[in-house]
Amino acid sequence: MIDKVIRKTNSIVSIWKIKIRCLICLSNKNYCGTNRIKRNDSIVVSLTSFPGRIGVVSETIKSLMIQTMKPDRIILWLAKEQFPNREKNLPEELLELKKHGLEILWCND
Repeated sequence: MIDKVIRKTNSIVSIWKIKIRCLICLSNKNYCGTNRIKRNDSIVVSLTSFPGRIGVVSETIKSLMIQTMKPDRIILWLAKEQFPNREKNLPEELLELKKHGLEILWCND
């Protein structure tokens, strides 16, 4: 039982560390976002989401943006059929990440 409590506590602490780091990073555009340094090989992170998770996918993207080794591109693919009003269906917190290099692309489901 105590092991479960410790794991849960460690998980909560880790989540809050990421949230605090994201807040600090997002206030400093030079630190947070995608890679701005020229390199030979590109790192592209491509992910998908759906309406049931669209409210929390920004946390995943923020954690990618604060890594030491930043990706050159972060692409979020969303199905046109699931978001008929496109960006009007998306949370503002997610749309704000476009300022830091997030690309939102639309595809068929």
